[in-house]
Parts: sequence; C-alpha cells; structure tokens
Amino acid sequence: MSAVGGVAWSATGEYCAAGNMDHTLFVWRSGDQYLWQMQGFPSKVRNLHWLETTNQAPQLLSQEGIILWHLSEDKSIWQPQVLNLHRRTVGALPIHPHGQGFVSSGDEGWLYYWQQTQPQELL
Repeated sequence: MSAVGGVAWSATGEYCAAGNMDHTLFVWRSGDQYLWQMQGFPSKVRNLHWLETTNQAPQLLSQEGIILWHLSEDKSIWQPQVLNLHRRTVGALPIHPHGQGFVSSGDEGWLYYWQQTQPQELL
C-alpha cells in the first residue's frame, strides 16, 4: 500500500475512504470492514468528500480531476462518473453545508458550482 493522500468519513459513519499516492482509492464499510478498491486514476488521489442525501446511498467525490462515485442500490459496486470541465488540476472541492452540491476550483482559474452533475460557471 502506498502513502495516503486524503481520508474522509461519510456523515453517517458507515463508510471511510482513503485516497492514495499510487493513484488508487479504497472504501471500507464500517462494521464488517468490507473493502472496495478503485484504481486507474490519472494522478494522486489527495482530496475526498462525501455528498449525502436522505433518499440515496452516499456519493463520493475524489480529485485531481473530479470523479463522482455512485454506490449501486444493492451497495455492492461503486460506479464512477467523470466531471471534466477543468483543464488543469482541481485545487478545492468544498461541499455545500446542507449537501446541496459543491464548488470546484481549478488551476486554470475557473470556479464552478455543481448541483447534481450540472455545473454553473461562477468565475
């Protein structure tokens, strides 16, 4: 296992995710310590954030680019969705305090507000 770049718990404490410098991401389910491993990222996984709503499984955000991970209904598979408007490294992914989306900023100078997977350019 390589050095860890970022760690994040889901709000419910059911899941813990760790992004790694070897371009991998691990997610554990607490209680039974079930492990998922995601790989093939274009660069180090440094920042992780959980988006949680009351009617669905948590969604995990990871960056250097932005990847939104959706947990299947039977909670067995994480499906990636790449959100790729930034042309350079994504520097920040703050989550809205009430879980209503997130903001992304990139080294190219663009700032986007994302609701679901729909971006709105801010700067």
